[in-house]
Amino acid sequence: METTDKNGIRSIALCMALAFALLPRLAHATPTDSLRAPRSVPNSTQDDGEGCQFTVIKGLNFGAMFTSASPGTIVLNTSSIATYTGGVYGHTGVPGYAPQAAEIELNLDNPTHCEEDDHCSNDNNEYDRNEDDDNQTNDCNSNFTRHGMTCQLSISNSSTLTRVGGTETMTADTYNFTRTKGDISIGATLHVNANQKSGSYSGNFYVTLDYN
Repeated sequence: METTDKNGIRSIALCMALAFALLPRLAHATPTDSLRAPRSVPNSTQDDGEGCQFTVIKGLNFGAMFTSASPGTIVLNTSSIATYTGGVYGHTGVPGYAPQAAEIELNLDNPTHCEEDDHCSNDNNEYDRNEDDDNQTNDCNSNFTRHGMTCQLSISNSSTLTRVGGTETMTADTYNFTRTKGDISIGATLHVNANQKSGSYSGNFYVTLDYN
């Protein structure tokens, strides 16, 4: 989705997928019987036609865990490392459910900046150009300037994951990101209720870039 406001600020939004698997209680775990395959997250691209393009490389996957009588959280960082708190016990042996931070490729194509400032008339691809911004690694600032464009990146405050084939839900929040050049990695925190019903859970969150 792309919009432009009266001040000429353009906005592009990308819908991202969430996935999570919840196993039965530890003493009675039967992963092959309790899980459905995670929803496929194919590479997809959102292009506003005016110089900004988002490409989904990977969706966000909190992995798999065992149910518990106590609530807890899964904190997934931008390096795909999961930390478990409370009554949450991670399980890494379920195919397709390894913890995985979301990954997006941001491409800003700015011909005016490229040709007039960089004097490179034959190259309008700004994704991997070498400028001051490219010296920043793992940058977590939501406001930044890249290739002549002033940008503001925002992510959903919270999202709901719903059990496939059911109505039970969990909440993901505290979204955070790091950016190196045009590569963006996104982590979040998943809140698991006490006695959460086992199954495969999925949902969505949104990433928005305002730029001019």
